[in-house]
Amino acid sequence: MSLRISATLGLEVGFNNQLDDLAFDGAIDELVDTMDNISSGTGELAAAASLALSMGSVTAGRMLWVEADGELDVTFGGAAATAAEVDAVGASYPLSPAGGETLTFDLDGNSISVTFLAGDTTVTAVVNRINSAIALAGYATPVASDNAGQVRLTSRTLGTLSLLETFAGTFLATLGLSGASDTQGLGPAGAAAPVGLARLADPAGTTVGTLKSYLLATANFTTVSITNPSATTALRYKYAIVGDLTPTVAC
Repeated sequence: MSLRISATLGLEVGFNNQLDDLAFDGAIDELVDTMDNISSGTGELAAAASLALSMGSVTAGRMLWVEADGELDVTFGGAAATAAEVDAVGASYPLSPAGGETLTFDLDGNSISVTFLAGDTTVTAVVNRINSAIALAGYATPVASDNAGQVRLTSRTLGTLSLLETFAGTFLATLGLSGASDTQGLGPAGAAAPVGLARLADPAGTTVGTLKSYLLATANFTTVSITNPSATTALRYKYAIVGDLTPTVAC
């Protein structure tokens, strides 16, 4: 028999004492550091956007910790969110670039500009050139890949923040991307009702701006997403997903 966690616990916690807040963060960080099967991350979630949290190497989540500097909805289960993806069609390799040809597009709202060299004649060379330009701009790669001899672009973000848009450039038609249309990833679907997290209010009923919303929950899940319910304000978040202990503990 292996150790499993089956109870479900949700805590909405906020502090108006900065030292208490730091102590809580420190305790969580120390707990996370002791786990060997964990996925964690931080980021900013745009207004009205949703995002699937990366499970990483965790195949079945047993514990979730998430905090944000605003109200947040957390959804367990359902179909996983998807990434924006665009496939080139009809490019004929080897290509014959003179050098200086361009491809521009927006990746998750960030402008990407690629300049090709005369030696970029194969699909492998084209893929490498695109990924190099994205990495040089400071974003994660690979985004470009070889899909049966044609270029495929896949955002590394999941959910409604996943975007591939505004394709242009002198090499667009040659690469088979002249028909590329703006593409957005999908948020999670078919899940249970979300857990809504709210920041605490002071005795007068006004939410204190420095307070955070927290969720610490034990559950059995394979997908989990977060949604910013605000229509106007972005929020910052961080999270940790913990799986089974390795090795599991016999009982």
